[in-house]
Amino acid sequence: MTAAAVEALVEETIEAVVAAPAAESMLGLVDVLDQAGVLWQGAMALLGPAASRPLAGLGELEAVARLRKLADTPDLVSSLNHTVSAEFRERGAAAAREVWEAAGADLRRGTLAQLLVGYCHSIGGEAGTLSAKDLVRLLHQVVPVTW
Repeated sequence: MTAAAVEALVEETIEAVVAAPAAESMLGLVDVLDQAGVLWQGAMALLGPAASRPLAGLGELEAVARLRKLADTPDLVSSLNHTVSAEFRERGAAAAREVWEAAGADLRRGTLAQLLVGYCHSIGGEAGTLSAKDLVRLLHQVVPVTW
């Protein structure tokens, strides 16, 4: 699957989720990308735009420090999400991928789902963004509990 095809699938899923929030759409994307062996490319489609946005009220160094602090949690999915995001912001895609690849397959799947939910809430698509209520509901439905 090409990078353009992965990006198109991610964008299509984002639009579907913000228009009609459903766990099935998100989990379907994770399954398709996993089966094609391109979970990292799916994560990159979300990390790039997210990293280009400043964290509210923080400079880039403070944002990375905040992400590293958030990564210090017993929740393995959230920890991987924040660690990969911090590495991506601070050291780039190659460093973030090393962290990503060191994690187990189930953890990477859960982290991609969490990245997708967060993206739909904070950035969204043409149809808008997820509400806080839908954010919480979808996180409970698509992200495995790892603590």
